[in-house]
Amino acid sequence: MKKFAISLLTIAFLVLTQSCDNDSSTSPQDESNRYFPVKIGASWTYNNYSIDSLGQKEEKSVDYETIVTVVADTAIKGKDCFSFKETYQNNVVENKYYYSTQYQIYVYDDLLPTLNFDIPFEIPVDWYKIADSQKNQWEVYADTIENKEFETALGNAVANGYLTITGYYEGKETINYGENLGKSVECQKYKLVYQFEGSAEISGVSVPIDFSVSARRWYASDIGLVKSNFSAVNFKVKTLIGEFPIYYPGREKVLISTSYEEGV
Repeated sequence: MKKFAISLLTIAFLVLTQSCDNDSSTSPQDESNRYFPVKIGASWTYNNYSIDSLGQKEEKSVDYETIVTVVADTAIKGKDCFSFKETYQNNVVENKYYYSTQYQIYVYDDLLPTLNFDIPFEIPVDWYKIADSQKNQWEVYADTIENKEFETALGNAVANGYLTITGYYEGKETINYGENLGKSVECQKYKLVYQFEGSAEISGVSVPIDFSVSARRWYASDIGLVKSNFSAVNFKVKTLIGEFPIYYPGREKVLISTSYEEGV
């Protein structure tokens, strides 16, 4: 009887010890997402360049590198997350925040790339889901645009319309990366589609403005983001005196190296 009691106490002690060990975990990623591996101090280096409306590298594109480093874990709006420092050419630094679950990836951002032209909408900085391997499609953001002033090549304008951002999981694709694109890896492929339907009043004349652009990301197991791009803006504005083409090149970045592959 005494031995039986001691055995029960031993089992209870082991269960309690294991429970305490499990509760001690404070990682922002409680569920492992092998397509978004994160460790403080880890880094990824990318080559950046411009792409045309067909997704091909532009001949006069100026290449530059981006270095992305995980610098800390933190919490934003109730979400445990990691802080990423992105260093661009001329030492321009931008901080972004991410967290992931087993199948999803979220970013705290306004979802807009750096643009050299004005656009008729703004997206508030918040948490947005940019990847979900369990859904083929999901709504990321939607908003009605009312009397938004912006500048165009034709002069000042006021826009009205509806903006949607929709996410898509497009399956898997093999992507070349590394120095001289000498490596290849199978990736999960995701797309965000930005759709604006509306009109703009320019010099007292209302003209329709409907366009769609997309942002794609490719993630590889145990590597992370291998490639991303934002498509070129390419559409025509119809006015009473003719059509005016609007074109701005897109941007693409491809992984050169990562500390994960170097064993860090």
